[in-house]
Amino acid sequence: MVSQQSNAGWKKVMPKTTGGILAGIMLAALIPILLLQSAIYVFWYQTRIQTEMIANLEFARSVAWSFESHVQDIRRQLLVLGKAIESDPAFSIEKAGTLLSILKSQYATVIRFSIVDDHGVILASSDPVFIGMFVADRDYYRKIQSGQEWVINDLNLGPMANRIQFNIAQKLRIKGEHNYLIVAVIDPKMLGVLVHLQERPAGGEFTIFDRSGSLAFFSGEMTWSHASWARRDEILSLAMHGKEAMGTILYPLDNRKHVVARVPINQIGWTAGASRSLDTVMAPIYRNAIWVAILNGLLLMISIGSALVLRGFFIRKLNRLREQARFIAGGDFSTRNDVGNPVELAELEKSFNAMAEEIESRQNSLKQAVSELTRSNQELEQFAYVASHDLQEPLRVISGFVQLIERKYKGRLDSEADRYITFITEAVQRQQELIRDLLTYSRLGRAEPRLVSTDATKAVQAAIQNMHQIMEETKATVTVADLPVVQADGQQLIQLFQNLIHNGIKFRRIVPPALHISASREGDFWLFAVQDNGIGIEPQYWAQIFTMFKRLHTRKDYPGTGIGLAICKKIVERHGGRIWVDSRPGEGSTFLFTLRAIGAL
Repeated sequence: MVSQQSNAGWKKVMPKTTGGILAGIMLAALIPILLLQSAIYVFWYQTRIQTEMIANLEFARSVAWSFESHVQDIRRQLLVLGKAIESDPAFSIEKAGTLLSILKSQYATVIRFSIVDDHGVILASSDPVFIGMFVADRDYYRKIQSGQEWVINDLNLGPMANRIQFNIAQKLRIKGEHNYLIVAVIDPKMLGVLVHLQERPAGGEFTIFDRSGSLAFFSGEMTWSHASWARRDEILSLAMHGKEAMGTILYPLDNRKHVVARVPINQIGWTAGASRSLDTVMAPIYRNAIWVAILNGLLLMISIGSALVLRGFFIRKLNRLREQARFIAGGDFSTRNDVGNPVELAELEKSFNAMAEEIESRQNSLKQAVSELTRSNQELEQFAYVASHDLQEPLRVISGFVQLIERKYKGRLDSEADRYITFITEAVQRQQELIRDLLTYSRLGRAEPRLVSTDATKAVQAAIQNMHQIMEETKATVTVADLPVVQADGQQLIQLFQNLIHNGIKFRRIVPPALHISASREGDFWLFAVQDNGIGIEPQYWAQIFTMFKRLHTRKDYPGTGIGLAICKKIVERHGGRIWVDSRPGEGSTFLFTLRAIGAL
């Protein structure tokens, strides 16, 4: 009797308990998968944004280069036109107007070219309507009259059509007078011709801002407004202070989140940018999330169905076990239990494997994308190296023939021809120096530095030996404190010290150059200091001087290519350190950089 009651209670309780246990097992198996997927999506999200930021930074650099090249090209054309007018004894206003019209036809971005006299009146223009107009109240006129050689001003309203424009003005010499200027009026909406070849992913946009942060050009569709963005775009504010910056902001044009990059156009003070909306950037991730959510839902339905099937399966097995227990209670001890294997668990294992394979496949796709980006960067570095190397040969030919002409005809032609020969020779030499520096810069990026224990004192001594001739000519002295042994590439460390010593000698005052090199320990790094007594640097230029081609002085005052400090920055950063400057104008500069100490992780 007792056995029958026990069996009945087992029959009522055990099936429900078994079903709950199976459901709990299924849920416990899904929770780690959901947590793993969440972690993977967080990683994908962060990686996607970081990749987009880097891509935007490269696009912004390209736009900055295109815009600056365009401005400099227009300025060169203005100088050429000025030379032509200056050397033309039969110069007339009518002839100048014809030349300006021909020049305008070459530029889609230019509204008109004009020549302004010293009273602020337009003498000649590619658009005759503007002849006689008074422009002395214009910002560019006042700056030229105050002594500037050339000016690019911010966005302004045109005098007649009230259209947004900006101006490039160049001081002009006509019949020995310096108060004239030639002006190019630029339509910022036409700047799209500079970036039309840029292939951006869907939703990608380009922007150009003037010095005040006003939007000069936007590659997408917009309602035109030249109000300043600086207060609403913190990334732009950083770039306006000379620093490349990237991040996410609430875009002023559509009030949506955008991934943006901003690059200062250092030579003219403007800023270039590239952006893409966060929704567009993350669309592939969102689509994947939806499909994975659907897959998880299907997996959950399958799991519930499997639990119900397994519940019935185990109930049948338990009923058989109950019957067998009754036989044993009745004294039949020969009964044996044969429940069998639950093959459904193998199916669940297959589901887990399928999910793991899907996650692994997506991770491999991400790694492949990163590998393609790395390969693309390596190809760009190789292209820069080959292009710079191949440019050397035609320059050698030009230099050789100019030297032959100089030896054969110098003194036999007029003084103007001799001066032209000198100009060509100097230009070829400058170009050769530039290409050599570019080759040096590109070589630094082609392979990782060979880090070994390197005596910094010996590296400085080698650099001083290489600078022996210029030190004797300038009566320069270099004192060296006790320097440590560091983890560095020996040849690159010599080049680093040599560039910094040469920089201190070149930018000297009337007193003989005096430099001092020292080092102090800062945690896992050694902090090196190269101090000089030169002309010093204004604080607003401290960050800009490490940018390629950034010059604070003319070549006539201080010759060079403007790449030396950029090479120093690349060497230090590829060694895992950083470089900066502290300077007082008129007293000297101290260049500081860090290198990893021996044994530091």
